[in-house]
Amino acid sequence: MTPTDRKEILDLSRKAGDWIDTLLASGIAEGVAVSAIQLALIERLLLAGGVDQARRWLQTQDALVAAHGAAMLCELRGRVG
Repeated sequence: MTPTDRKEILDLSRKAGDWIDTLLASGIAEGVAVSAIQLALIERLLLAGGVDQARRWLQTQDALVAAHGAAMLCELRGRVG
């Protein structure tokens, strides 16, 4: 992954966060919004690579959250607070 890829990922992540905020402001519950987005992501993963590839990607995401979630949460709280 290149530095340009990383920048694009972070930029898109911020835009996705803004979109979620817009959904919440329109009255959609956060759990509903996040679940719907997650379902759409899983559907894309399944169509793009099948069950095994989707499972591996999701397992990798789980491992990343387990390893770095606490640090990410501190950083996120620092941005908000």
